Amino acid sequence: MSKKVLALNFGRINGMNRRFITIAIEAAKEAGAEVIRIDTANLNIGRCIGCGECSRSSREGGAATVECVLKDDFQMLREALLDSDAIIVAAPVYVLAPPGQYKNFLDRLGPANDYAATTKEAMKRRSQVPDPERPASFVRMDESGALPPLDPRVHKHRGIAYISLGGASVHHWVSLGIPHMKFLGFPIGAHLIDEMDIHGLKKIFTDKDYAAGLEKRAAQLGRNVAEAAGRHPRDVQFKGDDPGICPMCHCRFISLSSKGTKIECPICGISGSLSIEDGALKVNFPVDEWDNSRFAFQGLIEHTNYGTLIDPHRQAHSSV
Repeated sequence: MSKKVLALNFGRINGMNRRFITIAIEAAKEAGAEVIRIDTANLNIGRCIGCGECSRSSREGGAATVECVLKDDFQMLREALLDSDAIIVAAPVYVLAPPGQYKNFLDRLGPANDYAATTKEAMKRRSQVPDPERPASFVRMDESGALPPLDPRVHKHRGIAYISLGGASVHHWVSLGIPHMKFLGFPIGAHLIDEMDIHGLKKIFTDKDYAAGLEKRAAQLGRNVAEAAGRHPRDVQFKGDDPGICPMCHCRFISLSSKGTKIECPICGISGSLSIEDGALKVNFPVDEWDNSRFAFQGLIEHTNYGTLIDPHRQAHSSV
């Protein structure tokens, strides 16, 4: 059975994002994947209103799937994502980062479909409870008729690749495009396969060799996604051109401590240290810290447990 790849274009219908994601799609198809492309430009995806009803009425309320009280095109996109084995996302850069519609989608997708939270709920439903038919014996809660099992699609091993495209001729005007796009992948437990960080529309139009090189790279991204679709994260290596500084999210951002040499990756949250060796800066993220990344299950679990670990006063303020 062929693997399903979902291609999401958050750019214009006939824009450059569509051009490069289409090239990636065709390469993925040639590699044997079944691909569905959705152009989001004309979709209605409203912002999250922070009501929390998706957890209260769905996951915590015992439903098999998580539902949002807002009814628009978000539901269709979420269903397509859950059906997929891998995802390719293309988005333009507006004011240094992806457009607001992209943020609306991930704000509504992430909290309700958080990989760690749904795993905890699945384990809870495996608790032993009295069998309604034979009260003296016990069955799993989701086999008792009291609660259905969770939708198994939320726990798929799903890879993701990103294409960020900005018109600026210098990179610092698009530098937050790829890092912000990665906020889509970590809540749903998607592992990073590949990425393209493109800028300079004028050069694409005027330099045929440059444009051809980008098209060749987009095709390789599509093949990389098709090859990784449905595979376990441990069997998939990051195929991006730039390994970055952080070993988990492959970004180049670091937060400096006001004291000492401690640093932190603001994208995925792991800690490390900064030193100078032979006149050059050296960044070290120890291996035993990697599991604390937002891109790792342990890091997500820590976040889902956060509300039970802080004092009531701080918890009250964190819910505002």
